[in-house]
Amino acid sequence: MTSTQLETLANLISNQTFTNDWKFYLVLVSLVLIGSFFGAYIKSYATEKAKNSAIMSDLSDIKTKLSETTRTTEKIKNELSHEYLRRQSLENLKREKLEEYFRLVYLSKASLQNEMLNAFYDVSEPYDPEALDRCGIIQRLYFPELRQNHLKFSNATSRYEQWSAIGRKDKAERMLKGEANPVPSESILHSHDELWEAVISSVHELVEAGNELAERLNS
Repeated sequence: MTSTQLETLANLISNQTFTNDWKFYLVLVSLVLIGSFFGAYIKSYATEKAKNSAIMSDLSDIKTKLSETTRTTEKIKNELSHEYLRRQSLENLKREKLEEYFRLVYLSKASLQNEMLNAFYDVSEPYDPEALDRCGIIQRLYFPELRQNHLKFSNATSRYEQWSAIGRKDKAERMLKGEANPVPSESILHSHDELWEAVISSVHELVEAGNELAERLNS
């Protein structure tokens, strides 16, 4: 109720005219109803405003969390993409190095025998004395999983080289004694097949391990 309405009501009461005035009751009831209506409206408005404020606050929190989630998701996607590209690049490099490694393994095997033939029989077969060292470096850098197989191959070639050195020494001693076109003694040559078979066997095992590795790289 307004101050004017209250003042009118007070005057009516003081004049005691309201008891016989039915209009007064009508006005009084109307004022009460209007006051109740506005009171309820204001209360409802305040409640709705509080709800809206809470909703806006919740929406702001949701928006902030959504933004953080989006940034986190993008970061994870970028990291996964980077990791995928890194692994893909590494796998491609390992495929190339695996092919190079086995070319050097076969070159090492051929060079091992050709070097022996050149020394024992004075022929001129091509060989690469550094092939074995190069394939060993590649194995250590890129293929630790082939370590045991490569070690067996390396040991077999080492025994063959030691045998070849004994044969060269024997031939040199024969030359010093004046023997024409000497070759290592039969007892030395007799060991060749066993030593060479060990080299071939180690290469076969190395190739099998390499095939398994290649399948994993291509899967």
